[in-house]
Formats: sequence, C-alpha cells, structure tokens
Amino acid sequence: MVTGETAMASYELQVSADGRNFSSLTHQQPANNNTGNARYDYTDYNSSSADIFYRVKAISNDGTVQYSRTVKVTGFKSDARYQHLSESG
Repeated sequence: MVTGETAMASYELQVSADGRNFSSLTHQQPANNNTGNARYDYTDYNSSSADIFYRVKAISNDGTVQYSRTVKVTGFKSDARYQHLSESG
C-alpha cells in the first residue's frame, strides 16, 4: 500500500540474491497519482527456495529516487509476493 502518492513517475520492483546487487523485475506507473492511496501487487514466479531480497525504487516526477526498505524472503519455492511499497529507506 502506498499512502499519500503524489508526483510519482514510476515504481520499479527490484530483486537480489545477496541483498546488495539488485536487478529490475518490473516497472509500474502510479495508479492514483496525486489522489491518495494505491495498492500494487506482483508475483515473482522465478523466485527460488533460497533467500531472496526485494525492494522498490520509487522515482518522482522531478527525478528524485527513493528506495523502500529491503525485504528478505526465506524458503519460498515460487509465488513470492511483495506488496509493501509504503516505506522509503
């Protein structure tokens, strides 16, 4: 859930095997830009049974980049879900 979504250009969900080197999984355009709250979902069908790390790169209209906190997912064989976009890090 994103609260107070304003002046956002896009969101990029990123994934990492080590929590340091991230690559892009998907990009999403803001759903409710300048109108409040929005919810985004993505299913990573390529996740493994090993630890995997996710974060969101949020890009504002003025080019400012913010990253969410990194989330470690342990033991998922598939269908690892990342639904939390509201915290910036």
